[in-house]
Amino acid sequence: MYHELKKAFILFFFPLSLCIEFLLAGAFMLLATGRQRAGKACVIAGLVLLILFTTYPLPQFMLKSLEDMYPPLNAASVASYGGIRYVVVLSGGIYRGEKTITSILDQSSVIRLDDAIILFRKLKMTEPSARLVVTGRVESPYLALLAEDLGVKKNDIVIENISIDTVDQARLVKEIAGKERFFLVTSASHMPRAMALFKKAGTNPIPAPGDFMAKKVEDLYRRIIPRAENVKNAETAFYEYIGILKEKLAGNI
Repeated sequence: MYHELKKAFILFFFPLSLCIEFLLAGAFMLLATGRQRAGKACVIAGLVLLILFTTYPLPQFMLKSLEDMYPPLNAASVASYGGIRYVVVLSGGIYRGEKTITSILDQSSVIRLDDAIILFRKLKMTEPSARLVVTGRVESPYLALLAEDLGVKKNDIVIENISIDTVDQARLVKEIAGKERFFLVTSASHMPRAMALFKKAGTNPIPAPGDFMAKKVEDLYRRIIPRAENVKNAETAFYEYIGILKEKLAGNI
């Protein structure tokens, strides 16, 4: 319950929420209190933020600054590592009540798992004892089922079904992998926070980021016209920046 309340509280500081909060505060001051100057300032601030967060440049910069911290692995770089037995994929989230596995798991979880399975198959060619580790108290059973549907043998899957966040995942993966090096698969924007937490927990992760969301846009109209995908990118970046700050204050990184 506390974990859910904490997530709900963070939502008040997300880009779209901030825009609405400024606009509502401005409207209230203009209509109910007569504080014209402060009301107009809040409305203008809300509109400016709305333009910044819905157009391409700022969300792209915010997200790319996170995603560029760790480059993706390629086939050659995977082959250069020896003695790796585990591919660990971090869960993203689920939607309760949906009818299929791919609709129950959120998009980031599905993409992370796809990337992890591709990496696992390459690793399996040279390391027969390789295992795919799926994480998350709620998500891991669905990730395991989807991995099996995609051709991974049940005996090759290790299920970590206790964790509720990345801090827990780092601690519990250490119980599985110990001091061994392993490939850590998660969204590129989440990788900086995940790597910091896993290293702090005493593990030896090799970053294998996927689910890159910051896309280069050439068309002028897509750069200047407000779009919903820009808000999503801004909110993804906000979530990670707030998460990094929270973990630093908690002493976890």
